Amino acid sequence: MSYLLDQARKMAFNITSRFDHWKTPCVMKFQNTDYELFGLYVRHNTRFDEIGNRVSAVKASMTFHSRELNRVGIQFINSGGVVNLRGAVITVADEFAERKYEIVSTIPDETLGLIVCELNLINNNVLTVGP
Repeated sequence: MSYLLDQARKMAFNITSRFDHWKTPCVMKFQNTDYELFGLYVRHNTRFDEIGNRVSAVKASMTFHSRELNRVGIQFINSGGVVNLRGAVITVADEFAERKYEIVSTIPDETLGLIVCELNLINNNVLTVGP
C-alpha cells in the first residue's frame, strides 16, 4: 500500500511541478520573501470552480505540491501543524496578462501532498497586458 501511495504522490508532484504542459511558473511573496516556484494555475471564467463553489471571473486557484514548496524553502506549516499560506501574494502570467493575487484560503490534501490555494485578484490588478 505504501508503494502505491508513494507513486501517487510522485505523480501528483510531476503533474503540478514538472510536466511542461501543466506547470505554471509564479512568484510567491510569503513573509516578506519572494519565491519562484511552479504550480497548476486555473483562472475561473465560469460561475463555479472545480469543487462547486460560486466564483467570479476575478478568482483563480493555484495548486502546489508540498515538495515544491519545500524545494524553494517556504515554511508553510505553522507550529500547530496547519498549512498557513493565507495572505501570501502570487504573481502569475497567463496568455493575456500578468496578474497579482492574494491567497485567501487553502485546501490541503495530506494524502497526496497537494495544496489548493483559493486566490482573489488584488484590486482587479493587471500588471502587464499582452504576450
